[in-house]
Amino acid sequence: TATTTTVTSNGNPTTLNGRPTFTATITGGAGPTAGTVTFYDGTSVLGTGTVASGHTATFRPASGAAFWGGTHNITATFGGTGAFMASTSAVFVETVTQGTVTIALTAKTVGNSGQNYTFAAVLTPSQTNATFAPNKSVVNFYDGATLIGSGQPQTFTSGQGGYGLWTATMATSSLGPGTHTITATYTDINY
Repeated sequence: TATTTTVTSNGNPTTLNGRPTFTATITGGAGPTAGTVTFYDGTSVLGTGTVASGHTATFRPASGAAFWGGTHNITATFGGTGAFMASTSAVFVETVTQGTVTIALTAKTVGNSGQNYTFAAVLTPSQTNATFAPNKSVVNFYDGATLIGSGQPQTFTSGQGGYGLWTATMATSSLGPGTHTITATYTDINY
């Protein structure tokens, strides 16, 4: 018997480290009550579910699964059984909303023109799971609207003499006389 598979989500959009349950429904004839459905994010396998008496199979990502911010093209493939043919669903677009990062900027605030200044940006991400650490891009430092440098966020654990905070630093000696408004930004796929 030919089948048709559809896939839905109980949480769309979801947040970083959100764990929506994907449900595949298989129809055709009396509908299968056995078999396996494989759930995909694009071409990557998310996981599998077993078809039950309601002609459905479900899958829920594990906590910390690398389900990045942005859109995901979810499909479900029913593998077929002796009486029911295999089928693949149309794409279901799942959206994972980006988290936020709070930045605390520290620096020496008084000095002389041409003197070396080191700026440190301490990042506090809204998602604390290590999978979504803010280390996939750089922190950009600005003097007003002018980019003056960037730094890669790093973390130092207590065993390394740190506090487990994500920090990016940038040094410059190019600041001239006068007042400077220094800001820092961080953006990546998740934030």
